[in-house]
Amino acid sequence: MLLGLIPVFHVLAAVDTAFDRWLSGIVAVESILASIKVWYFAQPYQNTGALVLMINHIVRDCIAFLFLAFVVLFGFALALHVLFRGLVEESSQNCSSDPCHVQESDVIAGVDAFGSCEGSLAKLLFALLGAFEPEVLRLSGSLSWLITAVFVAYLIAETIVLLNLLIAIVGDTFDRAKGNEEAHMLMMRAKFIDDREAALSEVERGKMERQIGKYVFVLEDKDFQSDSDSSAPWMGRVAQIECSVRVATKDTPENLDAGMANNTEKVLQLQEANREKAQGDQTRLAERLVEVQQEQQRTISEQRRVTEDLEILKSSAEAIGETTVNQMETLVTLFQNRHLDEE
Repeated sequence: MLLGLIPVFHVLAAVDTAFDRWLSGIVAVESILASIKVWYFAQPYQNTGALVLMINHIVRDCIAFLFLAFVVLFGFALALHVLFRGLVEESSQNCSSDPCHVQESDVIAGVDAFGSCEGSLAKLLFALLGAFEPEVLRLSGSLSWLITAVFVAYLIAETIVLLNLLIAIVGDTFDRAKGNEEAHMLMMRAKFIDDREAALSEVERGKMERQIGKYVFVLEDKDFQSDSDSSAPWMGRVAQIECSVRVATKDTPENLDAGMANNTEKVLQLQEANREKAQGDQTRLAERLVEVQQEQQRTISEQRRVTEDLEILKSSAEAIGETTVNQMETLVTLFQNRHLDEE
């Protein structure tokens, strides 16, 4: 719509120079909107689509926060505008009657900024970025303690409470967007393809169908579980973890009792099997000991028989030796007797 207004204001600016500022404002706004439009063309890509998704979620979730922050900012700006109301007039009169130094003129300019409500809003907004002169509080007169207290309360409310709340919201939104990043990427890619095809003419659409044919782009969650409630709203990281743990431990007492009963039965079965195995091992060990004892007894009997046989052989050898000696002595005697007879 703004693109259509630019030529109109060009014509009006050529007629009346008062419209030139309006033309500059429209062109400036259109430049910002055109740069944001680039996000749309960055959606279907893997590297930039996730960032665009997170920015969209963060902007949408921060709308309510920005409204509350503006309410707080407006309240403190109105309070400081009322407190500085009389000081603005005094500082203007003093500066007009007595020329001010450069540093003092900056302080007086800071006081004058609270002379209007919009000036107070701008001054407090810049104070969040550190652009504030503490000397302004020195010129607040008898109400300096109240102005200082209001300003310190504003800094605590905005910089400590609300800004940390904004960081928490951004972190929670990032976790939620990161958890469904792939699904949203596919959805944004499908929407982008559908938008581009809808912008084609009939001739171009027919040419595309002749080249690639008709197709169906199906999105299906690969981790889909029928018992999970995918439409449940995001409740935060901690609440989501608690919900997941609660679902995972559903009917825990019954499951624990059944599991304990099954484990007890298995333990008893293992104990019985181990007992039977131990008894069988003991029986086989006892039989083996009996066999070893019998082998030892047979070995001892064999040793005894061998010892007896050795004794018998020894006795036989001794008897044979005595008989041989006697025979030799007899032969010697006979030989001697024969020799004597021949002589």
